[in-house]
Amino acid sequence: MPARNQKRRALTATARGAAVSPGRSAPKNARFPARDRTVRLHSRNVTYRTAAPAVIPIVWLNTIIGLMLMPLAWVTTQAFFTILGRSAAADEVWQTPPVVLFTWGLVVWLAAFWGGLRPRYLYVLGHELTHALFVLLCGGRIHAFRVTSDGGHVVTDKNNVLISLSPYFVPFWSLVAVAAYGLLGAAVDLGSVQHLRVGEWRFSLGMDAALSVVLGYSWGLHLTFTLWMVTRDQPDLQQNGTFFSLVFIYYINLALILSLFVLASPGVTAGDLMDAWLHHLRGLIETLTTSV
Repeated sequence: MPARNQKRRALTATARGAAVSPGRSAPKNARFPARDRTVRLHSRNVTYRTAAPAVIPIVWLNTIIGLMLMPLAWVTTQAFFTILGRSAAADEVWQTPPVVLFTWGLVVWLAAFWGGLRPRYLYVLGHELTHALFVLLCGGRIHAFRVTSDGGHVVTDKNNVLISLSPYFVPFWSLVAVAAYGLLGAAVDLGSVQHLRVGEWRFSLGMDAALSVVLGYSWGLHLTFTLWMVTRDQPDLQQNGTFFSLVFIYYINLALILSLFVLASPGVTAGDLMDAWLHHLRGLIETLTTSV
């Protein structure tokens, strides 16, 4: 009897979930199967499990934004050619010395580029410095910086659309030229004209004229290398989606060129630009509404 009672107590304790000594397994019992506890635990996990939130890939979202930017880019392009035609008809901006000298600088760069004189290291350096500049402006830190003629990289703890794509719409060396001009202007009189003589050639050169030539040269460097690099496999474009990146780069570059054109043209104002932009926007809306 004592042995039978002891066995009965052991079976009852096992059924109630009593702890089993380490190294020993619980005895099998047909009346109180151990799988009951497993079923309860599994049910509890299913009951308190929260559904994972739906996540839209950033590339998909950027593609949608790129599609929304395309009509604005088209309207801005039409507005640009409208004011460009008005200015060309009046011969206003094309005869101003800054634009003429800017054009000469651009022509010199294009001749050098197509002639094979392509300072790739200079471009890559400006490209990576632009990344670094926008990292600092966005509150990030730079952990590594590397530049070679074949490419470079910036290691940082922060990244966004502006940091990734800024080198494709910011003419870094043009900004350096403007900054150097401003710093030099604080030290010397930049309004003075220097009379130079090279052999039998004599010519006058002002700092304003030199800045216009340098801006044309450096902006040409920026535009040609940008067009050259976006056709290649660029990680900067893939991070935010290639389609969105190309639309964004085109739109920002066009907006910058348009703004500079308005500043340089004496007969075109910001109001004229806005009127042309709204005119073409209304035309696009009417076209879309009538075609639907």
